[in-house]
Amino acid sequence: MTARTTAIRSIALLALAAGLAACGSIRPQVEATVVTAVPKDVKRCTALGAVMTHSTETTRTTGLNQLREQAVQQGGNTVLVSSYAQSTTGRAFACDPPLSPDGRSATAGAVPAAAPAAP
Repeated sequence: MTARTTAIRSIALLALAAGLAACGSIRPQVEATVVTAVPKDVKRCTALGAVMTHSTETTRTTGLNQLREQAVQQGGNTVLVSSYAQSTTGRAFACDPPLSPDGRSATAGAVPAAAPAAP
């Protein structure tokens, strides 16, 4: 193995490790991000940008988590879903104060970050 190949592999491994570390660091924010289908929930929030699922093959939960991740990457804490058709689309919002992660402070259209545990 040449020195150049070793250097390239080392850089690739460092980049991969940094990427994985960055993913883990936003997890709490992603889990706290509220998804809603009710426009009045985001009336007092600042619109940031569009979000959408990467594939129509994902489950609803995976798709919603992708939207949450994209919202956090844009500095948001709320997603207003506009379509659940072939792909899930919506808009990221920054709400201050944030909507409750369990949807209780939002109207009935809010979707909690995780389903409540069965009793």
